[in-house]
Amino acid sequence: SYVKKIKHRFANEPETYKTFLAALHSYHKEQKSIFEVYMEVANLFSEHPDLLEEFVLFLPENEATMITTRLAQSGNAPIHNSSVNVPSSVSS
Repeated sequence: SYVKKIKHRFANEPETYKTFLAALHSYHKEQKSIFEVYMEVANLFSEHPDLLEEFVLFLPENEATMITTRLAQSGNAPIHNSSVNVPSSVSS
């Protein structure tokens, strides 16, 4: 699964994995919006664009659509010619 992939990718960086899980947990407890979680994950995965792209695919379709729409409105560039976008402040 996607979460297992994150755990394996960051096996030598357990704090990154824990931060990712905490971000998901904060969304599930309705403490953060999905966009806030996306921005946090984008920062965590700034050197792993494949994981960020998969994160959007991991989300329910309506949440993924909201994120891609909001990013498109802000003019951020897409990852790898896909419809998923990385905030320009994170992609550099």
